[in-house]
Amino acid sequence: MLLLQFEGWFQCRLPTNPDPTDEPRGISGSTWALAGEPDLDRIIRWSDPVAPRSYSPAIGVRVVGVSINGTSQPEHPLLASTVELLDGPRFEERNGVIAKMGEAPIDPFYIQISARNIALRRRDLWDPRQPALQIHEVPPELLRRRQPTHTGTGIWELASAEVADATGVADFPGYFQRRKGFLQRDLEAADDPIAKLALRTRIRRINNARWVEHFRLGFRVEYRFEINGQTEIVGDEEDLGGVVLRSPYWLPHWPIRFWMGGYDSDTLCAFVRGTLEIPFRALIGRTLTGHPT
Repeated sequence: MLLLQFEGWFQCRLPTNPDPTDEPRGISGSTWALAGEPDLDRIIRWSDPVAPRSYSPAIGVRVVGVSINGTSQPEHPLLASTVELLDGPRFEERNGVIAKMGEAPIDPFYIQISARNIALRRRDLWDPRQPALQIHEVPPELLRRRQPTHTGTGIWELASAEVADATGVADFPGYFQRRKGFLQRDLEAADDPIAKLALRTRIRRINNARWVEHFRLGFRVEYRFEINGQTEIVGDEEDLGGVVLRSPYWLPHWPIRFWMGGYDSDTLCAFVRGTLEIPFRALIGRTLTGHPT
């Protein structure tokens, strides 16, 4: 078994309640598209953020640990590789039609792990027998598989200790007040009228923040399912130190488990941490570069 541990900050420019899920600019929720920015789009970006804001964390989800059959691989080529979700994934609620707030599945779910010379990809299908099935056609029993799982306190947590550990943020009001000080300093030095308007909006939103905006910094929701689509490998997989197990008759699933949380409604970013298990056969007598030992 090839076990990958991954984590990092991601961007999701989404409208929040009570705005509808397709609101493009933000009106009554806690997230807005600022002057000079494109519309909100709900896309989950584990890399390549759009219109990143000042004081946003560096966006990028990467592999931080690799093990093969329980043995750590500190020089594995997938260590520090980029982990992405492809094809514009979104949290799909559609104003409660698909799912309740906080219980949204991610759709589509098409993961890629890419290093310099190799990339692994796999798409999760709602129903492998109907690969073209769209989310609005998915019956509830299939939808639940990709929705958040129950934690000890329900579907989601508002003050997760694990999120605080990952993000380093425990004093939620103080975190935003420090941000406001930085933004106020930038406003005093700004000359561009559009930049000044955007900064004033961010400062005003922090001044008017409700308790829920603060506690999103401790919010955590967990997903756990088995990726079931066709395995795709680009490059020489022997560089991995073995081969990924797959068959034309039986496709071993890739179990994935991850949480997403610590959403910052000012920078529109959050944190993700998880594991991905890939059925794998290690090659005997080879190094990780594929050359004989």
